[in-house]
Amino acid sequence: MGMLLILLCWSMQINAQSPPRASQRSLNGLQEVLSSGSSFIENKGQYGKTMIGHQKMGAILYGYEGLEMPVLFTPKGLIHLHRKSDPLSKAAEERLEKQGVPEAVIERKKNITDKVITMEWAGSNPDVQIETSGRTNDYHSYGMLTEKAFGYKKITYKNIYPGIDVVYTFPNNQKPGFEYSLLVQPGADLSLVKMKYGGDVKTIQTDSRGNLIISSAIDGISITIPVSYYGDRLLNKSTGEINAGYKLSGTEVSFSFPGGYDASKPMVIDPFVSGTGTLTGLNAGKARDVDFDYAGNIYVTGGGSQATAFSLAKYNAAGVLQWTFNGALSVPFWSSNSYYGGWMVEKPSGSVYIGQGFIYPAGFRVIRISTTGLYDNYITTANGNFTEAWKMFWSCNNGTPQILIAGGGINSNINFGVFTPPSTTVTSLNVTGIPYAGTAGGGWAQDIADFVFDPANNDMYSI
Repeated sequence: MGMLLILLCWSMQINAQSPPRASQRSLNGLQEVLSSGSSFIENKGQYGKTMIGHQKMGAILYGYEGLEMPVLFTPKGLIHLHRKSDPLSKAAEERLEKQGVPEAVIERKKNITDKVITMEWAGSNPDVQIETSGRTNDYHSYGMLTEKAFGYKKITYKNIYPGIDVVYTFPNNQKPGFEYSLLVQPGADLSLVKMKYGGDVKTIQTDSRGNLIISSAIDGISITIPVSYYGDRLLNKSTGEINAGYKLSGTEVSFSFPGGYDASKPMVIDPFVSGTGTLTGLNAGKARDVDFDYAGNIYVTGGGSQATAFSLAKYNAAGVLQWTFNGALSVPFWSSNSYYGGWMVEKPSGSVYIGQGFIYPAGFRVIRISTTGLYDNYITTANGNFTEAWKMFWSCNNGTPQILIAGGGINSNINFGVFTPPSTTVTSLNVTGIPYAGTAGGGWAQDIADFVFDPANNDMYSI
């Protein structure tokens, strides 16, 4: 340890405001944020303009990120995305071994399979009017996009069929998923309402309870048996339930009413849409780590809108959610990835530095997210010998702040790094003194997984 000099302003940290106690409001909202489960997020470019191969569904307007992969909303209906990550086959592993790829890299490689299921409101109004309400105060940020993407609590497709509106909302049960309601005016023809499924549909069936299950080769969509009644949902008035179910005809689904119904009365049909899988993102509903700045803001990582990234959320000192960064960039391509790398908050400014746990063979890169939740074009240069970054620590370094990285590499004896913004160069070090002698000769895989510092003498303790 004599080769490494680390100066820390511990007195400044002790005298500054301590991490504020989370309010009950932030605790109640944490589950919601980390599972991205209670808002429809406007598309500012993060989902693309249309779904490749399914352009007939129209422009992507909103997205729901509460399941393992997003559900996208278009003027014609919904697009459900499914993704599966599998280990390599034995044959693929053997091919990589013959190419000299290290075993540690082979073990971490995955086969990614994507599937798409579309749901189109068949024969619906091509000029449907789409309205939103209940805009959230917090917003979402995505990579290079400078616009803030706000969420909404309700989407209404007005007159999608003559005399029929479709309203997407969230129930109060906090289950992952969303609800849609058909608001049917007196005299409207319910036989026109048809949900046509397409894309990578493997099966469409109802279960023993009457719920509708649509499956791809990866995952499925579960839609509860429709709760139907006479009345006005908006006025919270109900004058009697109606026995309703689903009628299947190939890839088309419509509603059936075994006992009939009175078409002269207003009706509401209320199913709930969720996924059939047990996972809802990388760490949905879980706060993996927490940090703070000197202004008393709290930063939380966890959750994740997909299987390859985790999210970052900021709360102010009162516990009010400010924004959520989705954990990925498109230009330059960067993802927080499923290995959950180190990250930290620059205490005076509130800027956040996020690393990648494992990137081979290029090496990890660290990006900076501004205090407003946007990528600010700072990204470190990758080092092919420094491929793992598991923990990061902010040091004021006697007034010249440094960021320390604990990590390692599978092709070197590196286990520690330092960088000083605005420089994008990460200086890599070996603090054990054990030389690298190749994977066979030892000296590699010296990763530092975690570290802490003694405030009395600045000694570093590591695992």
